[in-house]
Amino acid sequence: MTDELKAQINALVKEHGKRKVKKAVNQLFAEWGEPVMTEKEKEYERIAFDIYEVYPGDGARALTIRNIVKLLKKGTGAEVLLLAADRYKTKLMAEAKARGKVEFEFFYRSHNFFGEKGYWKDFVTEEEYNENG
Repeated sequence: MTDELKAQINALVKEHGKRKVKKAVNQLFAEWGEPVMTEKEKEYERIAFDIYEVYPGDGARALTIRNIVKLLKKGTGAEVLLLAADRYKTKLMAEAKARGKVEFEFFYRSHNFFGEKGYWKDFVTEEEYNENG
């Protein structure tokens, strides 16, 4: 991407907002018959939504989905990510029960759990990771 093109795009985003520009670009691609997402990317996103639904806390949903899709694209198995989320949920529920509470007192936000810090790795063994991811 040239600096000139980047400057033009940034000016459009500044004037109209990121969402409107993204929506307009996606509409153009659709009009041109170009897929905005490949079938594989759609599948990754569907899997990411399924994993997000299992996660016991909240977080920035769009960022979480993006982080999970990145992990899937890098070859991390969906089974491994589901297992990590489920084990984390089990851990939180046991801790809450031990305190006699119904709600979780502290939890990793989903975008951090699946993000750069990679907290999810603490909830799967190396063998499970190598086997499924």
